[in-house]
Amino acid sequence: MVPPGDGGDRPHSAPFREDRGRGIGRCHEVSVTDPTPEELAALLPSWTLEGGRLVRSFRFPDFASGLAFVVRVGALAEERHHHPDVELRWGLVKLSLWTHDAGRLTHQDVDLARAIGP
Repeated sequence: MVPPGDGGDRPHSAPFREDRGRGIGRCHEVSVTDPTPEELAALLPSWTLEGGRLVRSFRFPDFASGLAFVVRVGALAEERHHHPDVELRWGLVKLSLWTHDAGRLTHQDVDLARAIGP
């Protein structure tokens, strides 16, 4: 039997959530071959690299259109169990991606950015 907190009681939809901050987030281990943030950003020419994060702004004709876009992004994020920082204003949505658990950009960010739009 696996003791509570050691993995046996974790739901499959939220892997490693309890490991945050304890340095054991195995899904985000760093290897010597991990790409740099610049290499990851180069895969997405419509996105920019700001402070180690992938960032992109989207313009809309009104607030409702931007809100509908945020809802669609939210559905994509839920499917991937990876969530962007979202800024919603009238006519503007700004998304910022980086992997909080790893404290850096990962391929999860690139995957979500591609799903949102290259």
